[in-house]
Order: sequence, then structure tokens, then C-alpha cells
Amino acid sequence: SPLAGLNNLTLLSLDYNPISDISALSGLINLIWLSLLGNSISDLSPLVANTGLGQGDAIIVNGNPLNNASINTHIPALQRRGVRVDFDDPFDKPVDIPDSNLRTAIEKALRKASGVTITTEDMKHLPQLIAPNASITDLTGLEGATNLTLLELGNNFISDLSPL
Repeated sequence: SPLAGLNNLTLLSLDYNPISDISALSGLINLIWLSLLGNSISDLSPLVANTGLGQGDAIIVNGNPLNNASINTHIPALQRRGVRVDFDDPFDKPVDIPDSNLRTAIEKALRKASGVTITTEDMKHLPQLIAPNASITDLTGLEGATNLTLLELGNNFISDLSPL
């Protein structure tokens, strides 16, 4: 492999290529950051075989058609070694938040940019939402905020509490 001799490589970005086979990466043991966004990779086992990947290292594989073994076995194995792995969780879906004022309040609470997709996983990481006087009328979308401990929505225009 052309990459085999690049033993000192620590940072590697190969985003948006038609890459499907990453076996050449198993020997790059000095990698600490690897980005493979938007490729055609299904099998992450070569990354598990890379003994250099460990605590504090990061792998980004969003936008790849990962197989079940990669999602259920290989990614957890890397995470147990302390590797941060960013990937598309097939159970992490976009949340519909039709009220633009509620959406703005949630974006602010999650420290997300305006208009960025808010997912079911994001909503699980919302511990509090404080949005008084925000002209909120619809609470749809809050049903996924299962770890919410504080909700302050005084002086809004809410009439239906069913999403809670």
C-alpha cells in the first residue's frame, strides 16, 4: 500500500473519496486523528487492528454505510480503548420541532448553530431549557428530552402539554 511507509503520520483526512477498503490504515500506529467522512466504508475492523489507536484519539466516519459489525462491535471496541468515534447512529433521527421559537431556545441550550439538525441523541443531552417570554406556542419535539431536569417556559403561549 502507498500508505504503508508513512509511519510518522499522526493526522489524516481522506474525506469525500470513493474509499471502501481501509485495511492500509491498520499499520499507521501513530495516528491520533483520522477523518474519513463521506466515503463508501462499511468495515471498520482495520481500525480495531491498529494497536496505536487509543485514549484521546479521534476517528470521524460519518456519512459511510457502516455494517452492523462496525456499529455494534468495532466502534464499541475502539471506544473502550478511549478513542472518540463520530459516526451516524442509525437510531439517531432528526427531531421535528415545528415551533421556530422553541427550536431557537433548544439550539441555544444545546449550543448549536441556527438551522443545524437537532437529533434524538441531542435531545437526550438537554438537561435544562429556560425560555420565558419567547412566544413559544407548540412543545412538539420536547418529548425526546428524556434527561430534562429543569423546564422554564413561563409567559409563552402554550396551551397543549401533550408532548411532555
